[in-house]
Amino acid sequence: MREYIDAGERVSREAVEGVIGITREILDNLAISGDNPQLLARKLKRAIFSTDRDDRGLVASVEKLADFYYFGIAGYLRENCPSLSDDEVRMCCFICMNLPNHSLQYLFGYGSTAYLYNQRSKIRHKLGIDDPDITLERYLEGIVERLRQEKEAEENFSFNKRNF
Repeated sequence: MREYIDAGERVSREAVEGVIGITREILDNLAISGDNPQLLARKLKRAIFSTDRDDRGLVASVEKLADFYYFGIAGYLRENCPSLSDDEVRMCCFICMNLPNHSLQYLFGYGSTAYLYNQRSKIRHKLGIDDPDITLERYLEGIVERLRQEKEAEENFSFNKRNF
């Protein structure tokens, strides 16, 4: 149990440090860019996304926070749905965080709303959601709820085991 708590504290600390670093970079860029909106836009885009879309940037840091807050949703999706790309897993994390579609469209650089809905449809297909009445949001909420219940059951088991 202590290992789980330590791992959670490490992940959340790394994610918070990442967000703080990005915030600092954004503020620095605002000060440096002055009245040059194109320069500011380029610098902000670099702060939000890493150049090679790896573990750096605001998007990756927020994914770590979402994974921690939503009981390991990103890890669960990566393990149980390996056909999902990194961006698709990140989109699922942001959907769990209730980001509106226009924000998702901007974050992932989709030129149109139609392209965003096409990506969401691909995710639905990869997750095996066939029922048109089940939204992607509702499906992900169900996964998060199961993960929460599993974590609570695991904590109760560990607690009961220690007390015997």
